[in-house]
Amino acid sequence: LQIDPEARVWTLSVGEQQKVEILKALYREVDILIMDEPTAVLAPAETEDLFKTLKSFAAEGRAVVFISHKLNEVMDVSDRVVVLRAGQVVAQRNTTETSTRELANLMVGRDLLEDISKKQLQPGRPVLEIRNLDALNDKNLPVLKNLNLVVRQNEILGMAGISGNGQRELAEILFGLRGPTRGAIHVNGNPLKPASPTAAINLKMGRIPEDRMATGLLMDLSVEENMILEDHASAEFQTWGLMNSKRIHRYSDKLIDAYNIATAGRDAVTKSLSGGNLQKVMLARELAGKPAVVIASQPTRGLDVGAMEYIHQRILQERKRGAGILLISEDLDEVFALSDRIVVIYEGEIMGEVSGENASREQIGLWMSGVHQ
Repeated sequence: LQIDPEARVWTLSVGEQQKVEILKALYREVDILIMDEPTAVLAPAETEDLFKTLKSFAAEGRAVVFISHKLNEVMDVSDRVVVLRAGQVVAQRNTTETSTRELANLMVGRDLLEDISKKQLQPGRPVLEIRNLDALNDKNLPVLKNLNLVVRQNEILGMAGISGNGQRELAEILFGLRGPTRGAIHVNGNPLKPASPTAAINLKMGRIPEDRMATGLLMDLSVEENMILEDHASAEFQTWGLMNSKRIHRYSDKLIDAYNIATAGRDAVTKSLSGGNLQKVMLARELAGKPAVVIASQPTRGLDVGAMEYIHQRILQERKRGAGILLISEDLDEVFALSDRIVVIYEGEIMGEVSGENASREQIGLWMSGVHQ
């Protein structure tokens, strides 16, 4: 697990911080090891090595609780599976006596779709163009190096990579939270003003950050207030400086209904919602304006399979509508399922590009590890 031991933890990405937690737990050689989504930030080779370590732990007489939504990994590493739904144990199975399909259905209490249905679409004109982009990280070290990307209408460009290779900084630049040191970004042919969230909003860019609690939402505000965060000053919701409460209520209720958000109501405090419903609030806000470009950074991290299925279908709907989507994800299953094209980022550079239908896990895994072939 490649981590700079001298780095301050606050400078690390969410994924790198999780690696620190994994290393800390392994180093202590505990008797009972509880791991919550440990592989979400690992490359395939790192996951394989971690599983070998966990199996050796168990062979030595220790106990491991492995909490995960990646059912193929649960089947690979576990001896016994317990399924939780709505805070209750709904099933227990010996791993050899069940399947990923049965576990998925038990988790959500219904039959899930067999596969993601993705129709072939002809990509249109470029809606996001990134040219010769350089950037520094929080330690003022180069993190993006001459990065070039194009995303077109009706297309999902998946970006795979191990956490900490520049994905967070790229998303922050596109969201207007960080300025590049060099390069240009165009949305629908218009230049994106650096370090300006307002500019990104005005160019009709939908933004789904990886940390919904710290960056995506204001947790102490109501669901309704979060729904209108980016548009509260617009003529739709305001007249002569006064908020139009009735119009705002209708708008919020419409979105809550359209996105199936489980909440006590529009006035509920946002932090009272589950992770999946927090993500739906953010999706509703960002997609309601029919954005030309959607930047989805780790859109399903920490969500159950039912919420993941919903988010994936919404992303595909945006693709069908004509939006261009940049999907930044450390979940290879997600990247392979949704992407029309896949690029791999390693140490701030694009290692390779391949069409989604021709991509192989072996090749993607090598690129993620920095191996050219």
